Amino acid sequence: MWYQKDYQEATTGFIKVVEDAENNNNDEMLQYGLFGLASSYIMQDEETAALEKLEIISGEAPENIKFSTYYNMGIIAHRHGEYEKATEAFRQALLIDSTNIDAKINLELSLMENTSNSETGTRELSPVSETEYQSSIEDTLFSVIRETEQ
Repeated sequence: MWYQKDYQEATTGFIKVVEDAENNNNDEMLQYGLFGLASSYIMQDEETAALEKLEIISGEAPENIKFSTYYNMGIIAHRHGEYEKATEAFRQALLIDSTNIDAKINLELSLMENTSNSETGTRELSPVSETEYQSSIEDTLFSVIRETEQ
């Protein structure tokens, strides 16, 4: 689904993961499901829906989920011209993983946009689903989905 870029089908799968996690009181599965759902929404340009899901991800979520949550919140804020919010989100992501080059670059771009306050020359940033974190998150999510289906 996700690998085939069938994001509508992936969304359906992630909704099922979230429902199953809530029914089974499985908080870790819930966090992964919410992130997967948010990522699917982002890929479909449904940023408001994505932000709603990202905002309810727990502070107790695994580190890779927390990093990815802040990173994607930064992407969404930047796309909407909210450079201060983007800057803060990328800073929070870097507090979790200070080695992530993409987050560092996006922080710098957001700082530049925020300082210049210009609407020209804005840069398009890529969501975390296109970074190294996504493959481990996807592997975990698809394992959970497969287990649930069995």
